[in-house]
Formats: sequence, C-alpha cells, structure tokens
Amino acid sequence: LVNNKQVTTLSNNEQYQINLNEGTYQIQAKIDWMGSESLSISLKENEVKTLEVGCSVFQDKRSILLTILTFIILIGSILIYDEITLIAWVLILGLFIVRNFILRNGKSVFYYFFSNHTKYLYIKEL
Repeated sequence: LVNNKQVTTLSNNEQYQINLNEGTYQIQAKIDWMGSESLSISLKENEVKTLEVGCSVFQDKRSILLTILTFIILIGSILIYDEITLIAWVLILGLFIVRNFILRNGKSVFYYFFSNHTKYLYIKEL
C-alpha cells in the first residue's frame, strides 16, 4: 500500500518497481488481515529507494530449519512407536516446538496472529 492505496500484489521473491513523484509517502505491506507497520519514506527528484518486505515470524533461518526438523521428529516418533522412544521423541518435539514458537523478542507466533496484526510482516529500507 502507498498512502493506503493498493498498488500491486506480490508473490514470494517477486520484485516490483513503483515510480513515484518527489514527496513523502506512507508504505505498508498486507497479507490477508495481517500486515506491517507503516514506513514513512521521503523521495527527492530522481531518487531511487529499495524496500524489503518479509515475515517477522520466520525472519531467522534457524527457525525455519527447526520447524522442518520438528516435523521430521514428529513423523519419526509416529513411525517408530515404541513407548519409551515415543516419550523421548515427544519431549524433544516439545522442546523444538517451544523454541520454534518463541521468537528473539519473547513474543510467540500467536502474538502476531491474534493480537498485533501490524507486526506480522516487516518492511524496511535497504
């Protein structure tokens, strides 16, 4: 959104160029009912600025890898089904889930989904 007006729709890893006149603009990203905080940018004549939009929840690549590992452990525990092994895997799985859903700032994924819709995405100037 540029000054609360939708200018494009983007997919993963897609880039888009917007030509704007000199001035100050409020830029915001949205996905469904969630989005980013508004970013104020000022443009001078012929100035080029690059912005990046991403998901605040999985900004850290380690979180993505741990999420994948969590599902591998879950599948492994289902396939092995030995009571002691299953209990051990469930405990390990629980630790990974806690790690995956608690972010650096101490806020869980559910914080973004249910309470703070304007911080699910980030938008920053590069």
